[in-house]
Amino acid sequence: MKVVLDDSTNRGGNIATIKSRATDINGHPIGRAHNNPMMDSRECEVEMEDRTIYRLFANKIAENIYL
Repeated sequence: MKVVLDDSTNRGGNIATIKSRATDINGHPIGRAHNNPMMDSRECEVEMEDRTIYRLFANKIAENIYL
């Protein structure tokens, strides 16, 4: 999925592609899902336009989807 990010999360471009859930050193997913997107603590790995990969919280991604 591709997401257009606002300027506060701009890290190398405006378009980010969500690649996968972020995992800890043991391979377990980081964070927990919640019905309220603002309370969701999951982390995702996203690839920016310049091919760099960052971790963003799912609630930040949801915030940019719903704008």
